Amino acid sequence: MRYITLILLLGFLSSCLQKQGTAKISTGGSGPIAAGTPIRWSAATLAAPLDLKTSDSFTNDFAAADLDADGDHPIDQMGKLWNDSHSYTFLKVPSDTVGNLAYGDVSSFRDGQMGIYKSFTWFSNVSSSALAITQFFGFRRNVGTSSEYVELQHADIIVNYRDYNFSTDTTDNNAYDLHSVILHEQGHLIGLPHNWDWAQPSIMQPFLGITENKRTVTAADVASVADLYYVGAPLTGGGGGGFAAYSPNPDEGAEVSGTFELRADGSCHHYINNEKVLVH
Repeated sequence: MRYITLILLLGFLSSCLQKQGTAKISTGGSGPIAAGTPIRWSAATLAAPLDLKTSDSFTNDFAAADLDADGDHPIDQMGKLWNDSHSYTFLKVPSDTVGNLAYGDVSSFRDGQMGIYKSFTWFSNVSSSALAITQFFGFRRNVGTSSEYVELQHADIIVNYRDYNFSTDTTDNNAYDLHSVILHEQGHLIGLPHNWDWAQPSIMQPFLGITENKRTVTAADVASVADLYYVGAPLTGGGGGGFAAYSPNPDEGAEVSGTFELRADGSCHHYINNEKVLVH
């Protein structure tokens, strides 16, 4: 039996080493989606702030010391930073509170509300190295042109409480900084990709160390928001999965979905029958 377990662990180790990248997007329609295709909300949708709700599993944890002068909790504090980065008010602050959702797969989060949730079981098709993910759904626009993009319709943020601990205390070196994780995922939720330029300070870098605190929207992040939501950007009027008028491209308006992952600082967690057997 111990030899079988060893074989399983070696297989898990190999699969962990082979995992590359921290973003996935599915292809809607028959044509591929080019790497780097912009992902953003429409101007019509952003006419009002996005109603991204906060799970009560978070709000019940916050103490009075976590609130700012306006009485806003850490998740809303991070949302205000993104709101201050652009002329759009991206996120509703203060956010509404909802019950935590415990769906068994990420696709089920496409429901009637967008939210920030805790997962205590995590997902079989998402790496255990992910501290958190942003799951998004949208529609392809301007397919086949240089201005193709994905118009967002729904997104949620899910934080991995099965494998990791999180804290609002910057002196806690045994837990990941919740502010940093939320700020990063909110960036994805408004459409920002990862920033792989390690010489450039950014909350959107794809990995976070357990002793790191990144609670600032940097100049690079502000520039990325401006590039994504530039004046004259080809934003549609929003709503619906296709166009009423005939389009010569059959992929126009096809639905896509995807995830962004914020990875932990190199650790990989493995389970057999839901029992953690290896962390490396």
